[in-house]
Amino acid sequence: MKSKYDNQTQEPSIPLPLSELIPKAHPVRVINRIINEIDIGEIEEEYTCDGVTSYSSRMLIKLLIYSYMNNVYSGRRIEELTQEYIHYLWLSEMQRPDHNTINRFRYKYAAGNFKMVFSRIVLFFNKSGVLTITETHTDNTKIRANTNKYSFVWGKGVQTDKKVILSQVNELWNYARKICKKELKDTRPNTSSEISHEVLQEVIEEINQTRENKDI
Repeated sequence: MKSKYDNQTQEPSIPLPLSELIPKAHPVRVINRIINEIDIGEIEEEYTCDGVTSYSSRMLIKLLIYSYMNNVYSGRRIEELTQEYIHYLWLSEMQRPDHNTINRFRYKYAAGNFKMVFSRIVLFFNKSGVLTITETHTDNTKIRANTNKYSFVWGKGVQTDKKVILSQVNELWNYARKICKKELKDTRPNTSSEISHEVLQEVIEEINQTRENKDI
């Protein structure tokens, strides 16, 4: 029996603006406004002088800051998010910079100035009580090998010393820088192989047959 909610093929006749799907008080709006209004002239000038103008430097900075604050440091993952998640689609204005563009930008152009902006926004959100940085634990064991030991947590922030926060931000920054440097060596595109209709149909029939035979 088909559910009354199985209406995926019935697309709305009038598209809903992405902005209407994002709460007015959502942090992504705060990040967007701050980056829209601050002076990033030095970054823009260097970015433009190199003839790299495919994407707005402000838009790329927004994506990077929002990603870092959601503990996403991989350029490849940021590329995927700009195709999958409302907040990223809204920040990028439906543009889809690839991971090579993201990594080159943050490594060459968005270094010192970007780090300062990022640190100040973290301090602002922490002071506002909506963001904090905590040590990451798994089974009471600190992760130190493949994952940075600090994570941003949205919610009721815990006020901590400014120097401590900046020290944590610096470690997160270095962690992101390390990932960026590693990804710059691999410029292969993010690709997914298309699965043929025949293969999909075979899997569907196999699942249905298994269900009927209850042989799982």
